[in-house]
Amino acid sequence: MPRKKYAQTLTELAREFGMTPQAIHKWNYRPGFPGRGPKGFDIEAIRKWRDERRAETAMLQGTGGQSREDAGDLKALKTKHEVAKLRQETRFKRLKNDLLEERLIDYDDVSRWIAEKFLRVKQRLQSLPNEMQVLAPAEQRGMFRASLESFICELLMEMEGWRYDSANETNESGGEDSENE
Repeated sequence: MPRKKYAQTLTELAREFGMTPQAIHKWNYRPGFPGRGPKGFDIEAIRKWRDERRAETAMLQGTGGQSREDAGDLKALKTKHEVAKLRQETRFKRLKNDLLEERLIDYDDVSRWIAEKFLRVKQRLQSLPNEMQVLAPAEQRGMFRASLESFICELLMEMEGWRYDSANETNESGGEDSENE
């Protein structure tokens, strides 16, 4: 059975790593921790992050009789860790400022807005056959209306399968965004 690629919750992530949810929750606030993405928590990225932390810890703990070269490596590692921590703190402060200045829009609000707009587009598309049939000659109106209804139905079914994937910027489940489809 192939390994899972994503976990949807911290509890699911804890099970994957054989840890308590509390321990994973603490990881979530550490510098450099790969946070939740659009598909969930990337298990491989978190495993890599954990292994790097373990290597750093082992290096720090095994420095009793270190050489000058080891001390230099340790200093570089410490600097790298401090830079990562500062970057994470800067990112957090920027997000906090953006939130305070109301530059960020809540995900649920955006999703609701998009759903409302898609519903309005669906309603307008479904009303088109009635509005457009008057443009066809009287003897062809029934066929024209049926053809237009069929086309709109297929279009709405296609749109129903559209999903946003920030990693690939696809608009359909698995398909590339393209005008030539």
